[in-house]
Amino acid sequence: MKKIIAAASLLFFVLIAALLPSAVRAEAPRDSYSGLSGTLSHYDEAYEAIRRGALDGEILINISLLGIREKDIVPLFTDVISSCPELFFINSTVTYSYNTFPPDHPVNSVSLSYRVQGRDLREARKDYESRVSYLAGLVDPDLTDAEKALFVHDFLISLYSYDTDLAVYDAYGMITGGSGVCRAYSLLYMDIMNRLGIDCAMVISDEMVHSWNVIKIDGKWYHADLTYDDPNPDRTGQVLHDYFLLSDEEIASAEKPHSGWRSAVSCSSSYPGTPFWEGIRTRMAYCSGYWYYFDPVTKDLMRTTRSEKAATVARQGHRWYTDQSRTVSWAGCFASPAEYGGYVLFNTPDAVMAYDPSTGTIRDLLSFGEDRQVIGITVFSGELYCMTAFNVNADNRKNIEKIPLSGLDPENLENPLPFSDVSSVNFYYDAILDVYRKGIFNGVSDTEFAPEGSLTRAMFVTVLGRLCGIDTEKYGTCVFSDVPAGEWYSPYVAWANECGLVTGTGNGRFSPSSPLTREQMYKIARSFIIYITSGAGAPIPDFGDVSLSGFPDHSSVSSWAEGSLLFCYGAGLMRDIQPGSPLRPGDPASRAEAAFVIYGISARLREFEATNNRPHIDN
Repeated sequence: MKKIIAAASLLFFVLIAALLPSAVRAEAPRDSYSGLSGTLSHYDEAYEAIRRGALDGEILINISLLGIREKDIVPLFTDVISSCPELFFINSTVTYSYNTFPPDHPVNSVSLSYRVQGRDLREARKDYESRVSYLAGLVDPDLTDAEKALFVHDFLISLYSYDTDLAVYDAYGMITGGSGVCRAYSLLYMDIMNRLGIDCAMVISDEMVHSWNVIKIDGKWYHADLTYDDPNPDRTGQVLHDYFLLSDEEIASAEKPHSGWRSAVSCSSSYPGTPFWEGIRTRMAYCSGYWYYFDPVTKDLMRTTRSEKAATVARQGHRWYTDQSRTVSWAGCFASPAEYGGYVLFNTPDAVMAYDPSTGTIRDLLSFGEDRQVIGITVFSGELYCMTAFNVNADNRKNIEKIPLSGLDPENLENPLPFSDVSSVNFYYDAILDVYRKGIFNGVSDTEFAPEGSLTRAMFVTVLGRLCGIDTEKYGTCVFSDVPAGEWYSPYVAWANECGLVTGTGNGRFSPSSPLTREQMYKIARSFIIYITSGAGAPIPDFGDVSLSGFPDHSSVSSWAEGSLLFCYGAGLMRDIQPGSPLRPGDPASRAEAAFVIYGISARLREFEATNNRPHIDN
């Protein structure tokens, strides 16, 4: 008993000492990637405790039961902040307390500090989620994983620049300020690729004081260094592909001397064949099934696919002059392509042109005076970014003109959305634009869409019926007692029931005026996809490797909806959430969420329309 009391007394004393004079404040390296996960028995629990505590805004996180030693706590904290771009608001310092007995000094708690807190933090997190979701939503889901990686690689490089002030190290700072260091590039690229279902991580070289990414394509890992592929000085629209999808051997070669990186994976294989992006030094813009770029030698606008030989779209031959006298020109091509509204926009020294792939015609979109010339362009969120200067080595950030595309050509390029409450930076913007253009999903008024508003069960099946173009005259009666004939939604509900999309809410009722819940929406969406898939005679997509266990409220999903949520998550119809965020299955689905789901399943409908075999869909 005395030994127990003595031991207990000693422990109490040591804990007090650990919490006060033994507290340590350590600066976590800004760039790190370690293999701790294979050496610490409770690594996953400790990692998740810190990550979840940070997302919840906790100051003190107790990890005393996990046996994390003092020597491992800073590398562990560094792993968290180097692999969780969404934790942009955490300071890169950690305060921890440890027990001075036993000798390996187990850590009791970790204290976090934040750059922003409270309401500002909630707004910043919401803004970050909206912006990154928007970027991920720009990627065509029909592209291969390699093409998705290429699209994001080129888009980010054409839009953002390297922060020569060495001040921005996080993804949020980069997307709000327009520039960042290598760590910011790596974190943002990693976040977007992971949201697209492609494994991507950041690797660090202390020797080079540099970070970049490793990415898994078709079961193999490759290096991708966006910073080294971004020309210096930065030029809008100019993108290199020298450091994209390389093996360990290739990125460590004399021509691409990277060294000293730490990575838990091996990039042992070269990318197969001759990549269609090899040697291209402009952004590759994807439009209507083709990749567009400028030939570095001929300066011609070209187009290609991953399997077709490149073809000339427009012959350029322009010169970019060194000053206003226009007597001496720079070597090289400073034109770049960008996609907008189904057009390929590109620049000459004095104008921005628009190429229409459907007609093969090219016309002037915007002309510039003789006091400056266009060195490159890109398009983002409905704006044309033009770098204008005579000096092609000028500071990009000081020479960018942003021009709203809606005012350039009302006939073809004007943004048709009249809604003041739909921002182009939201992930659902393209979805609302698509369903509005089709005339299947209108606003609540001439000027408002109410993206956060709810919609009824009747509204949702009506939009799906409009998408299919059903003949409402064929569906006059309905089996549900609360769906009388003659209502605007009656034929659509009857059609949805006949096709097996809905079975009602019980007791012979459909509850047409009840708010549509998220899990109901995903169940109907899955039924619709199976309906059109089986109608085209194609196999039903299988997403068997998907799990809901990463969502904190997965246990609240109704048993009848579990398979549907798994299916829709695997099919990319739940872009508004990611592992770790709540599913909110019983919450009313918002109009924006419904538009995004319909946008996704309409893309699948187009796939099957292309087969000219739609036996179950009326027109």
